[in-house]
Amino acid sequence: MFRIPHIPPKPFDPARAARVKEALAERGFSSDEPLLDSVFGNSPYLGRLAQREPGAGETESPSPEASGSDEDASPSPEPSPTETESDSDGES
Repeated sequence: MFRIPHIPPKPFDPARAARVKEALAERGFSSDEPLLDSVFGNSPYLGRLAQREPGAGETESPSPEASGSDEDASPSPEPSPTETESDSDGES
């Protein structure tokens, strides 16, 4: 079976794509991925979003707080002495 290779669409505004990639490069992000040229050159919204949300393209695993996992969460704080005294005096 013959397969057509995936070729991303050409950017409508290649200069905009270059500006967005330059702005991202100032923050340490660089990529020669042609798909990004298509995305940033065809969508001003996505270009602004990429610049506004630093770290959105990072591939680090999420923190336990972000995933809702309690495995590595710190234990809840101990009750204060006044709370334990009122609970242990035997009155209900």
